[in-house]
Amino acid sequence: MSTAVVQSPAHGRLATGFDPAWHTRLVTTNWVRTVVWLGRGVLVGWWLHQALG
Repeated sequence: MSTAVVQSPAHGRLATGFDPAWHTRLVTTNWVRTVVWLGRGVLVGWWLHQALG
């Protein structure tokens, strides 16, 4: 969802020329996605630990 709604439009805007606001938006949303995936990985690791430990 994030890719379609935020990332792709930001990349499209930046493809036509550098815009600091769109660049900041893209970097910020990428960090949000990174943190969410990290949290997901920790949660799955904890679930596996609980199931196998």
